[in-house]
Amino acid sequence: MIKVLPKFDKYTLYARLFPAVIAAAPAIALAWAVIASKEVRLVQAIAGTALAVLLMVFADVARRRGKAIEPRLIEQMGGLPSVTMLRHRDTTFDAATKARMHAFLSEKLA
Repeated sequence: MIKVLPKFDKYTLYARLFPAVIAAAPAIALAWAVIASKEVRLVQAIAGTALAVLLMVFADVARRRGKAIEPRLIEQMGGLPSVTMLRHRDTTFDAATKARMHAFLSEKLA
């Protein structure tokens, strides 16, 4: 599958395109049921291909918009959530759990 679409890596397909296809599947199925006959005509094949391309474009636009606002979100949160939760002043985890996490991470990083 990756060879067919060299621009898209495995992550892009699984994390961006497939969720978009799943979200649009009911609308696609309805449209297919309404317009499709017993055979697939050239016009329907072209429309299906155009829809797939459109979903890829939507996925890419969503990714770019997300990447554009990501720095502001990280700044508003005071850092990445995975980092802020490990700070001593954060109250997400109790002190004993946080001490175990710190010990585990220091062991792995040493």
